[in-house]
Amino acid sequence: MKTTLPVMLATVALAPLSTSVWAEIERQHGAHEHGAAQLSLAVDQHELVIALESPAFNVFGFEHAPSTEEQHQAIDAAVATLRDGEALWTLSRAAGCELESVEIESAVLGDDHDHDEDADHDHDHDHEAGDAHSDVDVSWHFHCDNPEKLTQVGVGLFNAFERFEDLDVQYLTDDAQGAAELSPSHTLLTLE
Repeated sequence: MKTTLPVMLATVALAPLSTSVWAEIERQHGAHEHGAAQLSLAVDQHELVIALESPAFNVFGFEHAPSTEEQHQAIDAAVATLRDGEALWTLSRAAGCELESVEIESAVLGDDHDHDEDADHDHDHDHEAGDAHSDVDVSWHFHCDNPEKLTQVGVGLFNAFERFEDLDVQYLTDDAQGAAELSPSHTLLTLE
């Protein structure tokens, strides 16, 4: 799996917050619960990284390598939706954020699928199609001209993927850090 500097920065920046938040998430949801997912958001200088970790079921409707034409079509449609980060995320207009890249990782995708739209992909990760529980990890990388003006993030995952029921969020900006829980009836993250 290719790791970029913004992803590493987001991971390191969120680590102090993540210990207590993720412990609570694990207690409430377990390691793999259909309908539930974790979202991390980090701003470092002019870079915004939004990272999703979800059971593959929430995105694709199944957690194994596709075996029918219908399943292949479901994967293609889901990947196209995930790549349209500007439709999935409504960012404060004043922040001037523009999508730069999207990275998608899942054993469900197999080796034939293009996981990273902007770079060569390293196929060193496991593709265990028979796994009982497969996840999907997605990261959206934005460049923001005025990151200090990023005060809200509208989350379109619930509209795009009907299987999402609960999204546990942790975020870190230059001015704020915190956690929130989003649902289909509460899709706006306020960074305060």
